[in-house]
Amino acid sequence: MTFLGKILGKSFIALTAASLVAFSYPAYAQMERLDVVVASVDGEDMDPMLFRSAGQTTYYPLVFDALITKDPQTGELAPGLAESWSLDADGKSWVFKLRQGVKFHDGSDFTAEDAKFTIDRYIGKHGPSAATSSERIASMISSVDIVDDYTIVIRSETGAPTIPFDLAAYEPGTAAGYVVPRDYIAKVGAEEFNRKPIGTGPFRFVRQDLGRNMEFEANPDYWNGAPSYERLSLRIVPELAARMAQLRSGEADIVSGIVGPAIPQVQADPSLKVVPAEKGHIVYMIIGGMMSDTPFAKPEVRQALSMAIDRQAIVQHLLFGQGDAAHVFGFPFAFGWPADAGKYVVEYDPEGAKTLLAEAGYPDGFDITLFAATEGRDFAQAIAQYLEAVGVRVKMDVREISQTLAEARNEAGKQQPRLVLIYGATGSGARADTGGLLHTYFVLGQPFNQPHGDEELSQWVIDQTGTPDPDKRKELIENILRRAAEINAIMPLYYADSLFAVGESVASWQPIPGVGYPSNLAAVEIAQ
Repeated sequence: MTFLGKILGKSFIALTAASLVAFSYPAYAQMERLDVVVASVDGEDMDPMLFRSAGQTTYYPLVFDALITKDPQTGELAPGLAESWSLDADGKSWVFKLRQGVKFHDGSDFTAEDAKFTIDRYIGKHGPSAATSSERIASMISSVDIVDDYTIVIRSETGAPTIPFDLAAYEPGTAAGYVVPRDYIAKVGAEEFNRKPIGTGPFRFVRQDLGRNMEFEANPDYWNGAPSYERLSLRIVPELAARMAQLRSGEADIVSGIVGPAIPQVQADPSLKVVPAEKGHIVYMIIGGMMSDTPFAKPEVRQALSMAIDRQAIVQHLLFGQGDAAHVFGFPFAFGWPADAGKYVVEYDPEGAKTLLAEAGYPDGFDITLFAATEGRDFAQAIAQYLEAVGVRVKMDVREISQTLAEARNEAGKQQPRLVLIYGATGSGARADTGGLLHTYFVLGQPFNQPHGDEELSQWVIDQTGTPDPDKRKELIENILRRAAEINAIMPLYYADSLFAVGESVASWQPIPGVGYPSNLAAVEIAQ
């Protein structure tokens, strides 16, 4: 039995990928309400300008439309409130042709004024922006200009190659493209808008009980066709066992975060189905601590931590074979993936890890805190066991994801040696371009800045953001990913499909590939 098998005290079954298949039933019917139960939504501010984390993209697309959306079959960019987008003649500015005839939930018309206001507000031109990605996006945009009622131009002095991704729905690192109503916000103010938002999306916001539930009603006048059901409940239940109990009892129709033993349990129940969103996420650990005198400032310590973890055993025993080990940050299908990524594979070598720790001056290990979200508890416990086996003493701090992220970002969290397990980070934003994922983790001084101290790596990330030439930019991203792997600036662990379980009430649903949270919910069809 492997080390991880001994930790867990049980043996596991490996499932084949063929057992996770798309499904459909022949008959559809109208149903009053769809109940979707998730582990977390990473915070419950309804205003996209208060974006902090990818889980908020569970509910943003319900109320708001983005300028660009995702194809539910491929995950690639597709028209949203923008019918088309293209580079201007200068090769640096983006021209967006907007959809006509779209109305906000209060009956007012969507126009270029709203699109400009949305972007300007997000990047801080109407007052400070709290959005995590606002500074990065603002650095690329010199102005947003209105050409006519349904055309805008986003101008850049240096070039802004990631703009289409930054304005797209379901992106893990930004909510800049979710269009908000200029006149309504001017009328009621930002605070009231956050409590009672309106958008152009397929659902109208009804109410929420913080930490428990969000309620929405179908928008019967939605420009892309009204949902097939009248109401949507988005319920927050951190524990997987409790989510599964609600699915079996009929209290839930869709449940997110199906992992570990829950996979064969769902498959063994003829009334339930497993629905995958392919390559939904990469799971990784942020190696943290802003102080240069933490153990993590030494590259051999970072290397030792990586060598101490048996990625293949985690995939086999906790994912039931439904995943792949990850060694380079990013996604193999993405723009900028280095062709020689295989040379950076980190082999499981606990004895070698102990040797490196001793050489770094830590023969007796050291103390760290491992932050993890509730849904990643089992994985965090396994990782803690691996690290403790090489002498690193681990204190677990498991809580709801938004609290986890806030704790890791605050000053106390920055000053201590810490690991942050990011479980469920979406791959959507990297399906065509890795560049948008790099800024938060590798640019010195950012919220999740690593103690790598590599100024050249940091500058490469900044440079690629403003490099319009695709060949030069691809080379920069490849070099960033190589350098990050060489110095263990971050610790990739594994890739996995995001798995959802559905009950018999759901006839058809296609979550968007690469999105780790329930997506495309307006397209759910209900069984008779």
